[in-house]
This record gives sequence, structure tokens and C-alpha cells, in this order.
Amino acid sequence: MAKPKPRGGTVIQKNSTSFSQKEVVRTLGQQEDVIWSTLNHLASAEVARDVASTIHKISPRNSLLAARSIGAHIEQASEFYNQAKSSSLTTAPLYYYYSFLNLSKVVIELHRPGLLSRTSNYNHGLAVHHSSTPAAFANEKIVITKKQGIFHELLAAVNGFTPPAANIDLVLSELFQTVLDLGTEVSSVFNIKLALIRVFVDFYWDATTRKAWLTLDVPVDSANDATLTVSDLRTLWSIPESPLTYLGITGRSFPLSSGLATSIQVHSFRERNVVSCRDESIAKEKLLSHLRRNCPIIGFQGGDSYSLLQAKHLSGINGFIPEVASLYVLFFWYGSLVRYDPVRLNKYLESKHRILLDGLLSQCRLKLLLLLEWEIYNREQLIGSSWA
Repeated sequence: MAKPKPRGGTVIQKNSTSFSQKEVVRTLGQQEDVIWSTLNHLASAEVARDVASTIHKISPRNSLLAARSIGAHIEQASEFYNQAKSSSLTTAPLYYYYSFLNLSKVVIELHRPGLLSRTSNYNHGLAVHHSSTPAAFANEKIVITKKQGIFHELLAAVNGFTPPAANIDLVLSELFQTVLDLGTEVSSVFNIKLALIRVFVDFYWDATTRKAWLTLDVPVDSANDATLTVSDLRTLWSIPESPLTYLGITGRSFPLSSGLATSIQVHSFRERNVVSCRDESIAKEKLLSHLRRNCPIIGFQGGDSYSLLQAKHLSGINGFIPEVASLYVLFFWYGSLVRYDPVRLNKYLESKHRILLDGLLSQCRLKLLLLLEWEIYNREQLIGSSWA
């Protein structure tokens, strides 16, 4: 088969994420302190109003409306988080969940100001069925309820996805397979690999035709490890209005943590459709919106310059949910155990599954905090532990 005809154009954004800005922060202190220092600024109505109007382009009237509730949610989130840090494994998860619940409300307010002022929107949108006989850990289920709630609004704010009007069962082990930070733990407990592959997304712009598009590079080793063919990768992307064209196997430079780079073999794809726009800056904004709203990228690994593509659909939802939502669901489940079923929780803490519960609190709490901060400020903030 003949290779597709190459397009003209140049790269305008390499290793793209769906955030319009990136910021690198160096600190000798704790990463959490840096993140909370940024978040606590929103307790000021003036700062919250400025973030709403400048970053999220909300009207002056609605910015004022959002600012009134954002400060209250930030203060509660901070109090719950601080309480969680000084609590044990048997109580901390509930405090962390309530902290993330309040931060999620901030994200929602910045997308739909005033929505949470109506008591009809106080529902969690999630449920866990606790039986008298503990189910096998891997098969525990968290339900996305058909009744709209905070979780539905968080999904809509993050990537525009609205679950169907029906109860949807999410399987616990499948959710853990989407958490990059727990790869070793998931492999140890479930004897399975993460359902994630690394991918690279680049934005292209042709100044002559004034058209823009994105390309997708999938490391050959990563695809092979997940036993995915070129056809499988096309199916995973599954955007009817913009299918992928396969360009073949090429070489790509990949940055290493040492500051050096290595060359890796990648399957290269190009989206068939293009975006027409007046200039390069508008092209970037359109592609950013497309990447966030339409593409099955579930997360981004800041600093390593790659994105995450889920290697299989979640069985209950027959699709993808972003990393921030997966972690939110897991903390909801963990917090529910604390509140409603401490006996079951103690059994899990005395079993091989404890390593996953420890990992949620020690690693994933920081990741979810960071992801929610990115959503609030529409900015990918990378925090280093040393000065460059």
C-alpha cells in the first residue's frame, strides 16, 4: 500500500496536553505546600474573580457569582486535607475525599457558575453497594448513578462527557489499571498490567493553507506490550468525524530524566480531518479544545512529555474517563469504606490489597490534587524538588 501523501506545515506544539499553558516551579520544600499555596489564593474573592474572568473567560456578573462560592469551597478543601494528613489509614481517606469533593466543586463553578447553589445538585452521582459478605476486592463495583450529581458535572467540566441516564457499574480492578502511579502495585496484587500506553501528540500548522491538525505517535514497544495492532490503535481513537491515517513506523527523539535524549521507534498517525483558522494562535486553541473534548487521551505525565491513552474500554461505561475522574472515583470508594463499612476496610488493610490502599494515600492523593489544580488554573504546573 502506498504511503499517504505528506502534508506541508510545521510543528507548532510538541508533546501537547490539553492545557494552554505550562509552568515549571522549583522548590526545596514540599510539593503539596506549593500546590496549596496556589489554591489558597482563591480564598480571596478578588483572585477567584480574576481567575474566572481571565482564565475561564466568564462574564463579570458570573465571575462574581462564582467567586462567592469558590472561597468557601477552597477553605473547606484545605481544612479537610490538613485533617487527613494527621489521620490514620482508617479515617484519612474520608477526609481526603471531602477535600477533593470541594476542589471539584471549584472546577464545576468555573465552568457553570451558580450551578451548585441549587440543592438539587448536591448529589454525589456515585454509589457503592456494601453487602454483609465482603465481595472479592477486584470485583467490587462503584456505580455512576443515573441521577445527576457532582461526578457528572466534574466529567462535563473536564472533557465534556455526560454519562447515559442509567446506572453504570465500574469495576474496581479496571479502575486501578488506569492509575499510572500504581503500576507496580497493580501488577503485584492483580498479576495484570496497566491498561495504559504512552503516546505523543503534536500540533501542526500550515501557514499557506491556514489549516491545522494533530498527529499521534505510539511507541512500538508500548503497543506490543499491550498487544495492540495498528488496527486496534485506530479503533481506540474511534473519533468518527476525524479518523486516523497510518503513516508507518518512524523514529522519534524521547527526552530522558538525565536531560539527554534517546531515539525510539513509533507508529505514526495523522488525523484525517483538519481545522481551518486565521492564524497559529487560534489553531492552537482549536486543537487544544479538540484534544480535550474529543480525543481518548485520559491523562498527561508532566515532565516526561508524553500523554496516556487507555488501552481498553472500561467495561461498565464502554469508553474512557479521564485520569482525574478515575482517581476521584477511587477516593470516593475508599472514603465510603471508612464511613459505612470499617469492618470490610480492616479486612482489606490486613490483606495483600493494603499496598493499593497505601498507594492511593501516599502517591495518588498528590496526583489528584495536582490534576484538580491544573483544571482550576487551566495550566500544567510541573513541580521539581531541586533548582535547575
